[in-house]
Amino acid sequence: MSHWGFWDWVTYGCLGIAAFGLAAGAVVKDNPAMLENFPTFFSSAKWAYVPIVLFAIGSAILAIRAIAPLVTHGSKETAADDTATLLPAIPTSLTIRFVDPNNAIHISGENIKRWYFLQNRMNVQSIDPKKPTLPPKIDTRVIWNLVIVFDKLSGIKQLKVSGGPDLPQYQINVFDPIYAVIVFNGEMTGKTVTIEALI
Repeated sequence: MSHWGFWDWVTYGCLGIAAFGLAAGAVVKDNPAMLENFPTFFSSAKWAYVPIVLFAIGSAILAIRAIAPLVTHGSKETAADDTATLLPAIPTSLTIRFVDPNNAIHISGENIKRWYFLQNRMNVQSIDPKKPTLPPKIDTRVIWNLVIVFDKLSGIKQLKVSGGPDLPQYQINVFDPIYAVIVFNGEMTGKTVTIEALI
């Protein structure tokens, strides 16, 4: 993170708040009584759109930062180059090991410009209405967001995620020739994951 610039932090913040907002929304949905102690301003349905707006802003910044150098360079290319519709098949992969919620080790990678991750952890208390005298049940929900920016545009058709049988459920939220966003719904500490582009 020491080499990050202003826009890297803005992007990281937008994606992080968006991910936290989704988690918070799920918690409130499961426990609607939580909003009773907050002002009515926070109960507005419009808050449901905030995570997707922040995610779109963060994604747009990533895309613009990746495309801007290409546009500057592409302005010097011939018209024949502009008509190309197929991207080159560049091997693209990343293998990292998550050490703890704040650190990960880069093991290997091809055609990777930068990557970073964000972990969100929330403790949710729930009381069984049929057994109100029992202590509240505490559930810990963990979400890891991995953002990968590719170094060169490649004709990526699919992303393959592997990490062994204990890899938690995951979702590839976004992937294109520029970048990818992968969300892991579970604990990733101590796990090694490989993301490979199929071209």
